[in-house]
Amino acid sequence: MKATNGCTQDEDDGPVRRDATQAATASRPSVSLTQAQMQMQVQAQAQAQAQAQAQAQAQAQASKTSPSTICHVEQIPPFAGAVLARLYAQLYASVEYFELFRPRDRVSTLTSEDQNGVNALVLFRTTGARADVFNECIALDDDVLQRVASEIFCRFARVDMICFRNLVAAPRSLSQPFQAHDAAEDYVLHLPDSVHKYTESLGKSTRRNIRRYHARLLQDHPSFALRFNVGPDINQGEVALLLAMSEAKIRSQGKTFSVDPGYARAMAGLARRCGFVAVATIDGKICAGLICYRIGQGFGAKVVAHDDKYDDYWLGTLCYYLTICEAIERGGRIFNLGSQRYDYKERLLGVRRELEHLTIYRSRWKQMLQADTALGMALGRRLRQAKLWIRSRESCKAHGVAAVAGRSIAWAALRLAAGFRVAQAHLGGRR
Repeated sequence: MKATNGCTQDEDDGPVRRDATQAATASRPSVSLTQAQMQMQVQAQAQAQAQAQAQAQAQAQASKTSPSTICHVEQIPPFAGAVLARLYAQLYASVEYFELFRPRDRVSTLTSEDQNGVNALVLFRTTGARADVFNECIALDDDVLQRVASEIFCRFARVDMICFRNLVAAPRSLSQPFQAHDAAEDYVLHLPDSVHKYTESLGKSTRRNIRRYHARLLQDHPSFALRFNVGPDINQGEVALLLAMSEAKIRSQGKTFSVDPGYARAMAGLARRCGFVAVATIDGKICAGLICYRIGQGFGAKVVAHDDKYDDYWLGTLCYYLTICEAIERGGRIFNLGSQRYDYKERLLGVRRELEHLTIYRSRWKQMLQADTALGMALGRRLRQAKLWIRSRESCKAHGVAAVAGRSIAWAALRLAAGFRVAQAHLGGRR
């Protein structure tokens, strides 16, 4: 019995022990698998976080290196003036000029940026379906133009066309349809870092004439003096006298003086802000001078005048040369010699560049709807050629009667175009 009982107990206890052992054995792998899963989850989360951080860093780096645009709708940010001066150094692309000669309502600012900072800034005004860019005489490459156009069309749903005036170069390709034609010209001189380098770069005959006429002028008129005034030191009476002197000179050549009294007053006010006026005197009386403006490191001559009594001294060119030298001394890097074609500008190393009007349309359909503007752009090139032909006296002399007839036709075309522009502006105002 004992043995049996012992065997029975052993048999009873045996299974019980085996069941406990099996349960413990079965439970251990279950706990070990849960810990492994947790470790795998932690590792996966760490990898996901690392990937997210890497993507964020890549996006941040890409945002720094890829170009972008920012539009300040109907705002001109405080930094606009300084950025315009740094990028363009051009009177017709400056806040000083815009505040006096451009409308102030509905004016927005658009900036283009790359890894080096702001690489373009334009001010524009929207009126109905039209956006007019204020900046003139500036260069914008195709990529910048594309970003500017795309941003304006995206921000302003009503705008169907963007109009630029007097761009240095029209684009070669854009995703939107566009029209361009040459409309004007100017002469630009990139200044060296010293007067000596500039003088030595002039042609041999030009250098000789400058020395000879300057010496002769001082010999015959020892009281000759040339002074430069800026800001509050500019005398409004002297500015008016230089304007009158320039008008008399231009009209004596049979040309039209394009500065009306209102514009002259505005120019005088602008001179108080950013003017750089050269005044030449003999015996205390003004005999010549230049009305210039300075924007950043850029100088530009707007009016050049001298008394006819001193033509034998090459006075106009001599004062121009001395003013350029003064601009170099004051840290100038570019000098704009204006738009009129004169031989002395090339003698002073001015380089002529063509300026073009550009209109970008939202689509071909919108271009068809703006038929008046599209037609005006199509006629623009022909009218420009006619205007240049009228100015060319050599062409008139060479072709005789035919030239006179052509000149009359071209004049009539210009008058018709002027009337067309007035009507277009009137219709635009009614819209």
